[in-house]
Amino acid sequence: PLPCPLPLFSPCVFIFSSVAIIYFVLAFANAIAPAAVGFLGARRGMFFGAIPYCLFIACILYPYLFTLYTCSVLLGIGAAVLWTAQGEYLTNNSTDQTMS
Repeated sequence: PLPCPLPLFSPCVFIFSSVAIIYFVLAFANAIAPAAVGFLGARRGMFFGAIPYCLFIACILYPYLFTLYTCSVLLGIGAAVLWTAQGEYLTNNSTDQTMS
């Protein structure tokens, strides 16, 4: 059984919905993330991709439904940019000896 009974307006439903929104947006934002990283560069991409993580944590402190879902969408976009920028940064700063 789940840890909460999941009635329609339970906080657990909001959290599950928030995570679903994050990964749904992340799946589609991965299509535009390389263009964003190409425009921003790897270091700036990591910086601007990390900002939505901070916003999401702030939204959890005062979890209103609208702000939670809005921050979830922003986090999905930010995560796509962050992970793509991180991959480019690691690739650019690697040599043949450090890659395996």
